[in-house]
Amino acid sequence: MSTNLHIKLLGEFYLTADGLVITGVNSERLQALLAFIMLHRDAPQPRQQVAVHLWPDATDTDAKANLRRRLHELKQLIPEIDRWLRVEPKTIQWIQNESCWLDVAEFETAIAASLPLPPSFQTLEQAAKLYQGDLLPSCYDDWIVPYREQLRQQAIAGLD
Repeated sequence: MSTNLHIKLLGEFYLTADGLVITGVNSERLQALLAFIMLHRDAPQPRQQVAVHLWPDATDTDAKANLRRRLHELKQLIPEIDRWLRVEPKTIQWIQNESCWLDVAEFETAIAASLPLPPSFQTLEQAAKLYQGDLLPSCYDDWIVPYREQLRQQAIAGLD
């Protein structure tokens, strides 16, 4: 039997596997790591870049070691994570597929579907329901600010 993930990054962080809440992903660093790779799911991300964004004040060596430890933790906590998380020697990528529901991806899809004017009330209503609050509000990293602001502006525009 294969696992299905349900991940919420808008508003409070929430993660379930087959309907069971995964409580172990409760550190801000683990949540930030998941958010970073999910927000960059369109292309593999250089491990060095991920490490520097998440641990900007650490040395390169320490940042890479922190990344390795957090990746190991994720592999221990999330069942069958290798179905979605592709870790290569130099890159990391989140593989979004039908067995993983991600509120940010659903929100972006709904917003994109509403772009042909006039927008569909149904797609805008769906986007409004998905936007439950700012993107990962517990994360104060500099890298997340542009993503948070972009999603907030899309939500505001959709409500207008």
